[in-house]
Amino acid sequence: MRFLGFPKVEAAAKRLQELNPNIEIEPLPLSLNTDTAEEIISGMDVVLDGLDSMTPRYALNRACQRLRVPYVFGAANMTFGTVSTIIPGVTPCLECFQGNLKDDVLPRCAVVGVHPSILSVIASLEVSEAVRMLLGKEPNLASKLLHFDIGGVDFAVEERSQNRLVAPYAALNQPNPNATKV
Repeated sequence: MRFLGFPKVEAAAKRLQELNPNIEIEPLPLSLNTDTAEEIISGMDVVLDGLDSMTPRYALNRACQRLRVPYVFGAANMTFGTVSTIIPGVTPCLECFQGNLKDDVLPRCAVVGVHPSILSVIASLEVSEAVRMLLGKEPNLASKLLHFDIGGVDFAVEERSQNRLVAPYAALNQPNPNATKV
């Protein structure tokens, strides 16, 4: 309750600082959108998705494509989760495999809920993928979409091909000679 009234980003920064006073945290109290995405991720080695709607995810995806920053996508709804690693110039981008989903037609977490443990699973997988890339190893979920349902403990991996570039700006997703080999 001590963080009640603080913006989420500031509450998270304060709590993380309490857990480890030796880390440096720069909270950015900004909305992620097409105007701010590049500014937010500029200089990053990898981006992890903790967003809760598709509109900012698409802005993030496009910024990652333009700046050539690997992007670990994660999403949750009810007991279902999805994770994928997107490497510009190497793998299909988010819009290439998700299409153009509209927030107003998708089930909202505030209405249908999210099982708390699914968020831990998604976060763990995203961090694992990021650490692999930061260590120079191939990510396990590049060109793959992991779908899972913790309600039935079902996991399925869907392979994605670079040949399935369908996003309107897919020309941005051309081979990058400096990209992680997958």
